[in-house]
Amino acid sequence: MGLAAWLIWDELTVETRESVEAMMAAEASEFVEKNPYSGLEYDTMAEENAWGTTSPALAANMFPDHEQSDAWREAALQHMMNSLSTAVDAKDDTVVDGRAVSEWIESHNIHPDYTLENHGFFHPDYASVAPMYLGDSSVFFGLASNPVPGAATHHVFDMWELLQNITTATGEWAYPSGLDWSLHSYENVSYLAWLATYFDDPVARTLESREIQYAAKRQRINDNGRFVGDSAPDDGSEGFYRDAVSARRIGFAYLHHKLWGADDDAVPYEDFAERCTGRRNSPTSGSSFTGRPPSSPPHRGSTTSWETSLRRASHI
Repeated sequence: MGLAAWLIWDELTVETRESVEAMMAAEASEFVEKNPYSGLEYDTMAEENAWGTTSPALAANMFPDHEQSDAWREAALQHMMNSLSTAVDAKDDTVVDGRAVSEWIESHNIHPDYTLENHGFFHPDYASVAPMYLGDSSVFFGLASNPVPGAATHHVFDMWELLQNITTATGEWAYPSGLDWSLHSYENVSYLAWLATYFDDPVARTLESREIQYAAKRQRINDNGRFVGDSAPDDGSEGFYRDAVSARRIGFAYLHHKLWGADDDAVPYEDFAERCTGRRNSPTSGSSFTGRPPSSPPHRGSTTSWETSLRRASHI
């Protein structure tokens, strides 16, 4: 609601603006005193901390003259640095936004190989959702013509290098340990847009283009404007909720392109698939990814998992 108000700020009454500012101040101030979460096995806190960047980042950029603005920005950066946090961060003296990484870190949410666990297993959706929300918060800095802090990019590309190994022809993930959300909801678009525009990554451009075309095709099939539609049960966590999430992420993808732009040098998918060969094992998350053999069609590969809370192995 704060972002929506900001985008039409000149059309709002003084009273409405004051109400929005009061709301955003209350939301953002909660994170000033809140320490980042930490969780490694079974339930990473990476995405909770990434969610926690959005309110203070938005408020700090919307209301730079507010007496709490500096505190909101500090809270946003603190949660950014503790989203994709690893064990080695606690000993890293690299300076990010004026402070050593080790001085920022209060959590441990990501395995050494940049896999993460959520819902009890290696969950690629959450491996992309956490950095995706860092990208959302970067939009707020961009809308205010402020530089994006280095904290917003902490380990983002390390995670991306991992996820490229399990990307399918549609721009979605292969799921080594299965999936407990809906398949084919094409909700990675704002994450891919963040990588394609701000980071100028040609592989992300390829996959974003493919995924958005599949999402549009599925929307046409639904024939009522819905992105996911009736394939997701309307039980509160699926159904309309999934469609609302899709709409939000498409909106943020648009803002990424509006702010950062993108070149046209996307990598042809066949060339991208050729790069995704070989094998990557992740003992910490109980997963193995095998890229397509050079002689196979570009959409083929395999994944295997073990020791998950689902108590099953999957082979895709």
